[in-house]
Amino acid sequence: MINLIEKTRLGLIKKGKKILNLSSGNANEHGIFFPQKILQEAFGNFLKNPEYQPDPKGEVKARKAVQLFYQKRGLNILPDQIILTSGTSESYFHLFKLLAGDTAAQSTIASRTSAAGEILFPNPAYPLFEEIARLSGTRIKFYRLDENNGWQIDLKDLQNKITKNTKAIVLISPNNPTGSVLSAATVKQVLKLASQKNIAIISDEVFSEFIFDATFPRAAASSRAAAFPITATSSHAAAYPRAAQIAAQNNITNIPVFTLNGVSKTYALPGLKISWIIVTGSDYPKYIDLLERPVDALLACNQIGQAMLPTVIKKGEPFIKKLRRYLQNNQKLAIQILKKEPRITYHRPEGGFYLFAKINPRQTAALKTSPQTLKAPPQNKKTSLTDEQFVIKLMQKTGIFAHPGYFYDYDRDLYILISLLLPPKILQKSLQKIIDFIKSLEKFNLD
Repeated sequence: MINLIEKTRLGLIKKGKKILNLSSGNANEHGIFFPQKILQEAFGNFLKNPEYQPDPKGEVKARKAVQLFYQKRGLNILPDQIILTSGTSESYFHLFKLLAGDTAAQSTIASRTSAAGEILFPNPAYPLFEEIARLSGTRIKFYRLDENNGWQIDLKDLQNKITKNTKAIVLISPNNPTGSVLSAATVKQVLKLASQKNIAIISDEVFSEFIFDATFPRAAASSRAAAFPITATSSHAAAYPRAAQIAAQNNITNIPVFTLNGVSKTYALPGLKISWIIVTGSDYPKYIDLLERPVDALLACNQIGQAMLPTVIKKGEPFIKKLRRYLQNNQKLAIQILKKEPRITYHRPEGGFYLFAKINPRQTAALKTSPQTLKAPPQNKKTSLTDEQFVIKLMQKTGIFAHPGYFYDYDRDLYILISLLLPPKILQKSLQKIIDFIKSLEKFNLD
């Protein structure tokens, strides 16, 4: 059963109206592709030896490439600490099943013997996780991200959500949809709490290569009109607070830290379906053995992608830098436009693909905001316009489709998601249309 927003979108398309998805996180949809020449070379390496010889943990050469990827980023691991999967969703499924599912493996993990355990997730969060939890026989409980504190974790709320059934805490940084990056201090506090309670950490780092530098120079809007093919530069990501590294630095080794990443976002290769789980902590061999059993049963990670991975990682650094700069430019462009409209407030994205914007239609033009976290009206002063109504009207009037906040289990006030992957000209034009649309809402009468 489709919701009213999707029903409206399909109806408009059927009538011949062109609809732009302002929230799409698929880089390929926006004309961003990993260099074809490198892909051809990588595929050629597979063709040299196309024989199928599966390894449950993943091809050794591919895991060594992942090892090298992290060595360059200050995390020293062994190939035997890595499990390759067919996408991060599969990684989550295996971890949910292992840590909190009603499975035979459950009885082999000390203090994790109760069926249908709980996984703690940040809110707001990407909605797919609830379905993965259902399929894996686990439960999700949400802990709060504090929008008044740059969407950092509300540590008191997190602590209050922990029960005897809590088996893992999920960290998503940079966060989807908020664009916030967890501080090293926050990550350290969560690790200490998890260590005290003997709770595993799942660190989702699929956007970790795209951390924005606050001192990055703002280029003129006209120079960004050429969209993605920008010259690669020496621009580097700011220091990224990685959970596995912070755990090692603070000698927190009694709990496993599962680090998730893959090629989908990092290299704009969602169709290759190659991701990985890195297991750190003193008991990592036990968890690798337990994970190896289900991945061996499925062997879902395709041989072609595994064979291509070493070349992609070895030669993909310039692409990462270029995509990071592109996203940084679009972040600056979006802020430059949105800061002129006081009825749109937001936390400046610190990384990732998105800006999560709050729409305050009744806010006065006299609103003054700081450049980092924009203050919103009091929570009890709600508008009569729901996010669903806003998104539908916006789509009907402008042809722009934006995901509302409730798509991310965040139904407080009126939020929309803005992708920073759009070509700059389209992003600029779309944001101006949204501003004009908000200004046109007189008394917010939807009749």
